Amino acid sequence: MDQSTDQSNLQSSKTPSAQALFQLKKEILAEWEKNVREKVNAAAQLQRPVLTDTVPSFLDNLAESLSEEHPRTIATESTTIAEEHGSERARLSRYGPDQLITEYQLLRDVVLNKLQAVVSLTEGDRITIQKSFDQAVCDAMTAFFLVHSQIREKFVAGLGHDLRNPLGAAKMSAELILLSLNDEAYQGEIFEDLRKLAQRIVNNAKRADRMIQDMLDASVIQIGEKVPLKVGEWEILAIVKDVITDLNRKEQERIHLVGSPVWGHWDGEALRRSVENLLSNAMKYGDSETPVTIRVNALAGRMILSVHNLGAEIPAEEQEVLFQAFRRSQAAKASGKKGWGIGLALVRGVAEGHGGSIAVDSLRGRGTTFSIDIPVDARPFLDAPTTTS
Repeated sequence: MDQSTDQSNLQSSKTPSAQALFQLKKEILAEWEKNVREKVNAAAQLQRPVLTDTVPSFLDNLAESLSEEHPRTIATESTTIAEEHGSERARLSRYGPDQLITEYQLLRDVVLNKLQAVVSLTEGDRITIQKSFDQAVCDAMTAFFLVHSQIREKFVAGLGHDLRNPLGAAKMSAELILLSLNDEAYQGEIFEDLRKLAQRIVNNAKRADRMIQDMLDASVIQIGEKVPLKVGEWEILAIVKDVITDLNRKEQERIHLVGSPVWGHWDGEALRRSVENLLSNAMKYGDSETPVTIRVNALAGRMILSVHNLGAEIPAEEQEVLFQAFRRSQAAKASGKKGWGIGLALVRGVAEGHGGSIAVDSLRGRGTTFSIDIPVDARPFLDAPTTTS
């Protein structure tokens, strides 16, 4: 049966609510559009075809679900029109999720008010209408967030690519300067200063490149994928010391390193970036006048690396948020210190990718400790599921 036949049947439906909804559709749309433009800021400037998108089709389906002659039980059954509505809002408007929900609530209110003015709605009618709108909101929101995730993923990937090109050029140029200055002909205090400056450019270019990779990996985690790992044989204490070497002198003086060498099969670069993020976090949010302690040890076939700092504790209800990509705790936001909310999400992704975990322990007066706990040999666990996959 085609759509025109369905609509013809609705016009002469034996079910009063279905017939009334079909006849009042244009009136409902007009009042809903007026209400939405008044109460949803992002809707005020939308062109009419963009604002209404799949709403007329949703109302037709709602009328069908109210009709005794039609097999549809709720408006969203066997159709993707609600998902398409959420997708269009994500792609063609500046709606936030709250505004998407509000316009469905406004539409439901208009439908109920208009129908109740001309027919007596049965309990079954009301249940059908409510279920239809509940499911429509759920479907639209799912599509809305999916599209935004895809847009963000493409943006981050493109940004990372665009940033890496000039960084690579700067790093290569600085490395060429270093090679030139190593010649015996270039000796003396001036040339030594130039060598230090060139090395500083190289180090900062490498650091910026790692930050870009963190951002790309966090985006991968955000959409439920695993961080790609390249496993080889590494010694963790050497990795930690290498990270400390890149810190400035004041930061290095705060570090207290405890532990002995531990060899294992891991992705050394991924662990390096994880240690960098944990140290950066401790330096940024810990008490600046107290030491940051790094402990490394091995036990029962596992390697445990912990970073401890003194300072305000992290409330228990905010601890899980810390490991979610692009989210920050209220304490971090209140501190006024800038952050992307990707560092700890990356650390979790790396730890779980190695078949291990990352834990936080934070108590008033005792400070905060983040602990990476992974198998010494991660190779058997690289295909294991993670909390994001």
